[in-house]
Amino acid sequence: ARLLEGAIAQARPDIVVRYREYLRTSIEDLQKQVKSARDAAATSAAERDKEIARLTSNADIVTKRLRDVDSNITRMHSGGSAA
Repeated sequence: ARLLEGAIAQARPDIVVRYREYLRTSIEDLQKQVKSARDAAATSAAERDKEIARLTSNADIVTKRLRDVDSNITRMHSGGSAA
């Protein structure tokens, strides 16, 4: 029993050192994953904002063209009934 206790006492510092090293690398890996996720979210947000701006611009162009078409239709009806 004393021999086993002695072996455990000798191994304990190595176990603690290796466990701390494992925790340190695990924390570093987790921090890298969190940073990567944050960067991806920021990129996604920037891409969404850019896409929203593009679609809003397209919607404005379509709205203007619809007004032009409505105006032309109104003119055609006015000119057609007067003739």
